Amino acid sequence: MSKLLVCFTGLILALNWGCTPDLHFTVRSGSMSPTYRPGEVVRAYRYSGQELKRFDVVVFTPPPDSLRWQGAPTNTVFMFRIIALPLETVWLSTNSVYVNDKPLYVPDIPSLSGSRTIPTMDTNRWQLRQNEFFVVGDNVTNALDSRMFGPISGSSIKAVVHQRSDAVSNRPMLPD
Repeated sequence: MSKLLVCFTGLILALNWGCTPDLHFTVRSGSMSPTYRPGEVVRAYRYSGQELKRFDVVVFTPPPDSLRWQGAPTNTVFMFRIIALPLETVWLSTNSVYVNDKPLYVPDIPSLSGSRTIPTMDTNRWQLRQNEFFVVGDNVTNALDSRMFGPISGSSIKAVVHQRSDAVSNRPMLPD
């Protein structure tokens, strides 16, 4: 009876947290360095609509234009960090990121905390709509991210990264 209760409780927790079997992805660029380096394998939960938090790292299908810029295949996925959530306002200056007019501070990621120049495109202010997220690479000087292609839709998110892995089979490649 106790084994059945443990299995049932585990199933309920998995359903509540949206947990599904791990996916594995190989990092192919330096856009998330130093957090994730080229060649590393990350493990991720399949995204199934669970609540996302600021600073979650997500794997998503990028807008088609961004694939053309990189010459990447259409089945390519990107991996970036969420810095702004639906209905928030993002503003980028040359050395800071602001969310809802407050400076964003990320202690573990100095490049997102104003210690380096943050390259921006023509638009440097975005008002996110329902189900839109603003994502950036940890290596802000080497990332094709929301600063270039704008917010991403929640429906484009495929997985939420939770750790590094040493698994080596069946993993889609992130772009070079």
